Amino acid sequence: MSKYYSAKEIKSQSKISWHIYAFDFFVLPFLPLEYYGYVALLSLVVGLAGVVFNAGLLNIPRFYKLFPTPFSKIVFALFCAGILGFVYPQVLGGGNELINNIAKTPYTLQALLLLLAGKFIFTMLSYGSGVPGGFFLPMLVIGALTGSVISNIMIALGLLDPFFYSNIIVISMAAFFSASVRAPITGIILIMEMTGSFQHMLVLSIASIVAFIAAELCRSKPIYEELLARSLQSANKNDGSHCERQRNVIELAVCSGSPIDGRLIKEINRPVNDTTILINFNHFKIRNAMFFIDKKHRHVIFNCFIYLLCYP
Repeated sequence: MSKYYSAKEIKSQSKISWHIYAFDFFVLPFLPLEYYGYVALLSLVVGLAGVVFNAGLLNIPRFYKLFPTPFSKIVFALFCAGILGFVYPQVLGGGNELINNIAKTPYTLQALLLLLAGKFIFTMLSYGSGVPGGFFLPMLVIGALTGSVISNIMIALGLLDPFFYSNIIVISMAAFFSASVRAPITGIILIMEMTGSFQHMLVLSIASIVAFIAAELCRSKPIYEELLARSLQSANKNDGSHCERQRNVIELAVCSGSPIDGRLIKEINRPVNDTTILINFNHFKIRNAMFFIDKKHRHVIFNCFIYLLCYP
């Protein structure tokens, strides 16, 4: 039978120094099993929200093409931040205090929708401006706001006990992270550590897996991998073909009687011209070994391994 914490138990438990965690949820009650079906539906919706978040980050450069210079992009982002600082300062900054506030303070559905829209748009504008920065914490905040909106709707429909409102926020953060980054195990452990709640592994696992599958079905690419690929392609405009091709690693063991045993490293025939050779002498790897090893190791020796890094 599921255990419910009384107000007295929560008050006594809250005396623990929760400031060591990034988010302050005090004590999260154990979510009963009868809500797990709703968790799956919630994770599906949050997973789709993660797909929209990735699409926004990947397409915001198209908007900034309207600005002629990098400086004008920064000025526009600062101008938007200045306006929001006077009108709606809650959407500025990382957002960990915002998560704490929505978990403790009742917000109307309209206010949560406005926060969600404002945080999403400003995150896109900030990242797209080109100013060095990240979107990790804003990503969690958007996930928490999405879960908060859905939980408010569920409470209004009588599908969720308000006592478990904070649980939905935590579950949504894990699901959103899993859909966007495509790293469900990392998301589960990360959210447990940041919230200080280690008894929700099962429900976080279910949410992360469902959100992961939803993002995969939508064919949304992992955000960090896609941004890295675009960055490498942009940095290698003259020779950017490697960014779009599959990289293969071939391992060859030099056995006794091998045709290359005793030959010079530079004499090894490469499958293609743009192949990098790595030699492992007793677990010691050397990149482009024919240029960096000393004279006594210029020959391939018995019982070593050769690694060919090539692009077909």
